[in-house]
Amino acid sequence: ILSQSLANSTAARVERWRFGRRIAEARVVAPIFVLGHWRSGTTHLQHLLGLDPRLAYPTTYQCWFPHTFLSTESLGGRMLQAFMPPRRPMDNVEWSMHSPQEDEFALLAATGMSPYMAWIFPRRASDFDRFLTLRDASAAELSRWRTTLVWFLKKVTVRYGRTLVLKSPTHTARVRVLLDIFPDARFVHIHRDPF
Repeated sequence: ILSQSLANSTAARVERWRFGRRIAEARVVAPIFVLGHWRSGTTHLQHLLGLDPRLAYPTTYQCWFPHTFLSTESLGGRMLQAFMPPRRPMDNVEWSMHSPQEDEFALLAATGMSPYMAWIFPRRASDFDRFLTLRDASAAELSRWRTTLVWFLKKVTVRYGRTLVLKSPTHTARVRVLLDIFPDARFVHIHRDPF
């Protein structure tokens, strides 16, 4: 863990040096947010929308390594792919380092401010609940969360230069915050017929 942390920290510094100006100048144009409850088809819809060549999405690798992906994705993605099952265990959907992924994992990795932290620390789940809607987050936490989301989406924009399709069921509880950040954002809500 120590050696991986040192390598990741070094790669992050190099990436800031190489891409810092481009990231700062990037403009995230009217992102499309796929909203819906878990297991409602949000992943499938993001995959379908991602087929449009005018659109782009954050990949699994980018979301797992938000600090370094511009520099490390080519080699790192190939190396990690060998350890991944070809399909997600929960729904048998194809899965690779290049598959569309929830940007919530990038926020989790970059800030720790995500309700998904409860998966890692289940006894402290109530400590992380405030990051679902962000209503009970402190002003400093909200500012950091917003800044990190914009930073990550700028990095993905630097990679592709296209409109982003983002998907995370958590965003369904954050539409107000997302519209504050991106007033021109578009939303697609999907739900399953209960019958």
